[in-house]
This record gives sequence, structure tokens and C-alpha cells, in this order.
Amino acid sequence: MPALDAEATMAASVESVLAQTVGELELIVIDDGSRVPVAETLSGIRDERLRVVTRTRNGGIARARNSGLRTARAPLV
Repeated sequence: MPALDAEATMAASVESVLAQTVGELELIVIDDGSRVPVAETLSGIRDERLRVVTRTRNGGIARARNSGLRTARAPLV
């Protein structure tokens, strides 16, 4: 899930994904250079299925998604 300055909706979006009934779920949120770090915005959510990857510079949605694909551990994306 790419994210750029999405602190207003990020927690609700992540909670929605984590509430799904899919058994083997991996959610990777790519912080694409947000002014308020995504890790800070999501600090209250504790779930081993959630990982945050931080990019220091905004590279655009395609680069953010590609970063998530490279980071994914699941056999199916």
C-alpha cells in the first residue's frame, strides 16, 4: 500500500485491511517520503502482518509499489 502524506486516513485503511478474513495476509505500507512518517501514524497498530517500509524521497506511486513487491515475503502478491 503506497502512502504519501495520508495520515488522515492511513490508520483506518490499515485496520480495514487487517480486519479481512484472509488467513495468510501480509500488508506492506510504503511511506513514499511523507512529511509525517507513516510509522508514527501507525504506531498504535500492533500486528505482525503489518510492515512499514520508508523511502526517504518521494519516487511516485510506481516506485513505491515496486518497493513493496521487492519487500514482500508472501508467495502470492
